[in-house]
Amino acid sequence: MDIEKYEWLSDLEKSVKDNKSKYDIIVPISGGKDGAFMLWLIKKHSNLRVLAYHIDNGFVSDMAENNMKKMCDELECDCEIIRPNWLALKEIYRKLLLQNGEICIACEMMISLYTIEKAINLQILYI
Repeated sequence: MDIEKYEWLSDLEKSVKDNKSKYDIIVPISGGKDGAFMLWLIKKHSNLRVLAYHIDNGFVSDMAENNMKKMCDELECDCEIIRPNWLALKEIYRKLLLQNGEICIACEMMISLYTIEKAINLQILYI
């Protein structure tokens, strides 16, 4: 891998050198390959302090959750998994499905809003 293509990592490291927060960056993960790759890239090719963050939308299997935890353990980064109220989510999904024929917007909004809120609360500079 040509890590020089990822000079943004060293730029991020420079920009957080005086950061007093426990973490420099929060990386949303779903258990899929995109989040896994970003987490691996940041942990293996930088000194950034990373919080892996997962929002359980109610459709995450036990195996996927265990894989996320194992990945974070192997990469030596903290992992936080949150579970919004399932009854409320089911109602949101039902309404979206009836109105729009799909529910994806709920998860997209949930990931964005919960992650931004967590970053603000922990004073994490980057997502």
